[in-house]
Amino acid sequence: MEQIVFQTALGYVALARGDCVLLALVFGHSTERSASRTLALCVKDLELPVDDLSASGYQTDDLVDRLREFARGEPTDFSDVAVETRGARVFSAV
Repeated sequence: MEQIVFQTALGYVALARGDCVLLALVFGHSTERSASRTLALCVKDLELPVDDLSASGYQTDDLVDRLREFARGEPTDFSDVAVETRGARVFSAV
């Protein structure tokens, strides 16, 4: 599993990715530390098997660029981003 924290127009964003899938995303934090801590809590709650968390094959740089565009208010398509929903709470998975 890979975790990335970066700054956008909406504040700090943190994401966790596994093998070709987005595991968690948090945004709108005022500090890098806050985003990182919140992401760690989200990932911990997923309770996914370790085998599902390998970090190969997913284009993270492209996703970071698109999230920055989205934060600037630019039209952005995320339809190709696979999102892991196993273990997510109902509100999180919608």
